[in-house]
Amino acid sequence: MLRRIITSVTLLAFITSVMSCAYVPTFVKPLDKEEIGRRHSYRITKPVKAHLHDGSLVIYKSGFEAVADTIITTGRKYDITRHHPELAAKIPLNRVASLEYYTASFDFFAFLMSVPGALVTITVIALILNPPEISMPS
Repeated sequence: MLRRIITSVTLLAFITSVMSCAYVPTFVKPLDKEEIGRRHSYRITKPVKAHLHDGSLVIYKSGFEAVADTIITTGRKYDITRHHPELAAKIPLNRVASLEYYTASFDFFAFLMSVPGALVTITVIALILNPPEISMPS
């Protein structure tokens, strides 16, 4: 029974250690509002922040769609103090100072580099929980 508990704890520690080392960086990239305005329609499915000329901010968690120089998707608009959120729909692009979107990607190389550290950690935990018996020669 004790061995089963030790094995379970070691396995759980290993899984937690490896998964906690998975690095998913988030990148902020600008969107060109002039390019969006030149198109008849535009759609982005990544999270977007629209900074308006009056200092307010509109957040589109799932992206937005623009048609004929207007963002037609409803977003959450925050005033200049970032309080009092309200829904905002049909924002003309000429009211937008800048747009930025967010991307995230799994960094496999960073994950791969974390595995040896996780293995060492788990080995140490396993040895502490279940120390080997050392016999001294007589």
